[in-house]
Amino acid sequence: LMLAEAGDVLAQWCAELSEQDAAVVAEQVTAIRSKRRTQPPTKQRTDFLDTIELLVENGVPATQHFPHGMRVIEDYVLVRFLGRGLTAEVWEGVRRGAHFACKYAVADEAEAVAEMQHEVVVYCLLHGVQGHLVPHLLDFGETLDGFYVLKLALLGPNLCDIVNDPNTTEEEIQAWKSRSFDLLQCLHKMGFVHGDPRPCNFCTSSPGDSVPLYLVDLSRAARCTTQEFESDLAQLEFEWNYCLQHRTGATNDEAVHP
Repeated sequence: LMLAEAGDVLAQWCAELSEQDAAVVAEQVTAIRSKRRTQPPTKQRTDFLDTIELLVENGVPATQHFPHGMRVIEDYVLVRFLGRGLTAEVWEGVRRGAHFACKYAVADEAEAVAEMQHEVVVYCLLHGVQGHLVPHLLDFGETLDGFYVLKLALLGPNLCDIVNDPNTTEEEIQAWKSRSFDLLQCLHKMGFVHGDPRPCNFCTSSPGDSVPLYLVDLSRAARCTTQEFESDLAQLEFEWNYCLQHRTGATNDEAVHP
């Protein structure tokens, strides 16, 4: 990603952290930025011909320019819609042959950006379990063309979509449900609640990954007490019951909660 410098946009979140947590976040942000600076510079695409050039560079055949739903942000292409949260969308992105999950919102949308900045802080605090409990945070920040972006490791389908797949058996569903509770309890043991535990916020791994399941969407995650852990588990049980009662073949994006 060719991202603008983040400056002190995370300072307001770090000010609310303990000194130890703030130091962890600062270290992780520095590491992400240092990797960003080692990438070769790219120019910002400004017109139609430049965008066509970008699509070709990213492996999109010349006969498939601008297929339905495709989007472009700076020097990479969003090729497949993955899901939608309350304030942001998640797409599969491609840049120079590398595929990743791109969560983004318009940078002028203060609520969306605040949630995503908070999510960055949580990912930094969970850096030790990135790639095991939660996906790797690859990059973040405001792009030069007006979006706020989180770039994450690309995962497989979420559990809501798996439940709604007619080929999924009852035994498989119960196995995934059990794993989701195990994963949430692992997060609790690290002193965090998820805040929005639903089947759609658990994603299976991508092909070749030995980790079967990941927790995603950490925009409401926070350090909490034992009592709040129980509330987190109760909400996941409620959401699983809702999901199983509405197995109509609808995708997660189409489901509406009461």
